[in-house]
Amino acid sequence: MSALQERSGTGTRGALGALLAPGAVVVIGASQTPGKLGWAMAQSLAGFPGTVQLVNSGRPDPDHGVFESVAAAHAATGVRADLAVVCVPAPATADAIRAAASAGVEIAILCAGGFSEAGEDGARLQDELAQVSSETGVRLIGPNTSGVIVPVVGLTASFVPGLDVVREGRVAVVAASGGVNHALVFAMANRNIGIRVAIGLGNAVDVDMVDVLEALVDDEATGLVALHIESVRDGRRLVDAVRRLVERVPVVTSVVGRSDIAEFAQSHTGALAAPWRTTRAALRQAGAVVVDDERALVDAVATLSVARLARRTSAASVGIVTGQGRTGPAPCRCRSQQRDRRTTAHGADDRRARGPASAPDVPAEPGRHRPPGVQPFVTSSAP
Repeated sequence: MSALQERSGTGTRGALGALLAPGAVVVIGASQTPGKLGWAMAQSLAGFPGTVQLVNSGRPDPDHGVFESVAAAHAATGVRADLAVVCVPAPATADAIRAAASAGVEIAILCAGGFSEAGEDGARLQDELAQVSSETGVRLIGPNTSGVIVPVVGLTASFVPGLDVVREGRVAVVAASGGVNHALVFAMANRNIGIRVAIGLGNAVDVDMVDVLEALVDDEATGLVALHIESVRDGRRLVDAVRRLVERVPVVTSVVGRSDIAEFAQSHTGALAAPWRTTRAALRQAGAVVVDDERALVDAVATLSVARLARRTSAASVGIVTGQGRTGPAPCRCRSQQRDRRTTAHGADDRRARGPASAPDVPAEPGRHRPPGVQPFVTSSAP
């Protein structure tokens, strides 16, 4: 295990180890022309403390560290890259992955668009990517993604500028859209929330959200997970992964699909939006904190980064926060009276259920009318 892998806190490599803690990175389609995607990606990776190799098959320049192939870069540097960032056009991407696989690359981030989100021709190109991944064993992030950020190891594999404001932390952000992924990261940076890893999945031809969540289950460096869900490939696996995660860390999620933003999600990534109500209900049942939008997602992350409520138990499953000590127990009292009335229907003392004709003052002892399972835990006087 390398020094970078030790610093990442993963302990073991795992299926996505080369993404969370790469030893060396190669940029395929690197450019020396400012403004091009390959140039922007090379600039972003300049701060990576490991080895960064540049490959441009059309314009190699070994004297300036730009090689004709991944194999040539390996031979010249003596270092095998385990992570590739692929910046070539869509029609050339599959061949680039094949060449990278033969040189020992384990996982690749595919930045180009023009795949399933672009119609039938693009869908065929994406099918070819899936086939290449299956044949070579190379895991694929994307295509159609703006990248991945892993601050703990100094990895900024993204063409989006301004990410130097993102600090190292314990929050993992996983989103289908690379744009949403970066928007969440910037919003959290404004709240001084540190990032463990931020992944824009794009079209998710291979690695999907569940794959990432499963990799994070035992990742000690992750203290909270924020999800932005546009589509669900395997609902059962998703719920199971969330359930396993919440045993250790909070999971906050926002689900696309309540409005016409679902149509945007389909046009952007080529995926059908998940059934909104069903997905939210299943995630909530699995233990996730489900919110309505990106702003609420950041608010929840900010709160849970500071403190997490104890997990629900049979003894106390409801907490009440109130600004006045007298009004706080009222909901408990009402619930208790409802229970009393149901008991009366089965022969209990009618006087107990009927109660006074007018509502009395709330008793001073909050626990007096508190049914089992309801626990007022904060009461305070109004300012």
